Amino acid sequence: MAQNDRADAITKALEAYKANGLSRTETIEYREGMRNLEVITISPEIPLLNPNNSRLRAQLLEHPKYSSVLTNPYLPDSQKILASFLASTEMFGELKRQLADWKQQEPGIISRQGLLVNGNTRLTAVRQLGWQGFDVAVLPEDANSDDFFDIEMRLQLRPNERQAYTFTNELLLLDSYLKRTTNEQATINAMQWKRDGKKKLRLYQGYLALIEEIRAMDTRLKYEFFDKKAELIRNLHDEVTKLSEYSPSDAEKLKMTRIIGLFLGLNKDEIRETDEFYVDEFIIPEIEGDELEQVFAPYKRGRDDADPLDELLDDAPEPAVDLKKLAVDIAKKVIDEDGSVSDGLVEQNYKKLHDKFRSGARQKREDRINADLRSEPIEYLKDVTTRVQELADKIPVFSRDPKFDSAKFEFQAKKTSKAIAALQDALKRAFGA
Repeated sequence: MAQNDRADAITKALEAYKANGLSRTETIEYREGMRNLEVITISPEIPLLNPNNSRLRAQLLEHPKYSSVLTNPYLPDSQKILASFLASTEMFGELKRQLADWKQQEPGIISRQGLLVNGNTRLTAVRQLGWQGFDVAVLPEDANSDDFFDIEMRLQLRPNERQAYTFTNELLLLDSYLKRTTNEQATINAMQWKRDGKKKLRLYQGYLALIEEIRAMDTRLKYEFFDKKAELIRNLHDEVTKLSEYSPSDAEKLKMTRIIGLFLGLNKDEIRETDEFYVDEFIIPEIEGDELEQVFAPYKRGRDDADPLDELLDDAPEPAVDLKKLAVDIAKKVIDEDGSVSDGLVEQNYKKLHDKFRSGARQKREDRINADLRSEPIEYLKDVTTRVQELADKIPVFSRDPKFDSAKFEFQAKKTSKAIAALQDALKRAFGA
C-alpha cells in the first residue's frame, strides 16, 4: 500500500467516525498535557510497524539488513523483518492467546501517515489471527518523531505493561533517550523512576558501558547474549566500581578475569568465585609443566630483564598475564554464528582451560565455605558473650521489678554456668588449654 493510500484511509475513517457520531476516545499524555484521541477501526494492513521500536533496538542493530531497514523502513522487506522480530519476543504467544480470548481491549496509537507508534506487537498478533479490523487512536496532525518517542517512553515503560523490555533493550532505550534530549532529569522522568534517579541512571550507563566493552572484544557477540547475563553484569559492574576506588589496576584484573570466565562458559556462581588474584593464585601455579603452560605462554609479560626495584617502587605492578589479550583471543574461538558463547566451541578449543578455571572456582568456594564453618563457633561464642554481658548489665533493672521471677532466672543462670564449665572442660581435653 502506498503511503498516500494509508493516509487517505485514516482520513476517511476519521470522517466516518464524525459522520456516524462515534465517541470512543483514548486519553494519553501529549506534550505536557492530556489529549483525547479519536479511536477508529481500520484494516490491519494499513498501519506501518515502527522501525524505531525500542523493544527491538538490540535485535535491529545487529541484523545484517539493519542499514536497509533504517534507510527504507517502510518497504515490504523491512516490515517483514520487524514483524518477525515482534513475533519472536518472549510474551508474543501469550499476547496472541489473550487477543483470541478477549479481543482487543486497548487501541494502538497511530500517526496520520499510518505509523504505528504503540501496539506493534498487538498488530503483528492480530495479523496472524486473520482479523479484519484493528482499533487505533489517531494522533494530531502535527505529531512528529519526538512526540512518537515520548509517547513510547510513557506508555511502554508503565509498570503494568504486558511485556517488559529485555535487559539490553531497556539499557539502549535509556541511552537513546539521553542522547536525544541531553537532559538527565528528563530521562529519569521518562524512565518513571521516583527515587534515586541519578543513581539508577549512572548504574544503567555503567551496565551498558561494560556490555559494550565486552562486545568490542568480538563484534559478533550480540546484545541478546547479555539478556540472560543481567545478574552477572550488574554484580561485575558493582564490584569493579567499588574496587576502582582503592585500586584501579586490581579492578581491571578482576574485570578481565571474570570476562575470561564468561567466555569459557562458567556459570554466574563460578564466575563470582574468581577475583583479581585468581589467575595468579589458582591457575598459573597449577599449570607448570602442563600443556596449559603453552596456552598461557603468548600472554605472559616479559619481566626477566626488568629492574628488581620496579616492583618495590610500583604500587600496582602489572599482572603476570595479559588478561585482556587472552580474553580477546578466547572470544575469537568460542563465539558462534548466533552471536553467543558456544559450549561446543569451548569444549573444542579450550576444554582444559575451562576445566582448570571451573575446578579452581569450585575449590575456592569450598575453601571459603570451610573457612566460614571454622569461624562459625567463634562468631557464635562472640554473640553469646555479648548477650550474656548485656543481660548482666540489666540485672539491676530487673531486681527493681516486683513482677520479675528472680527464682526462675537464678535457676536458668546456674544451668548456663554449668554449660560454660562443660565448655571449658571440653577445651582442656581438646587443646590442653
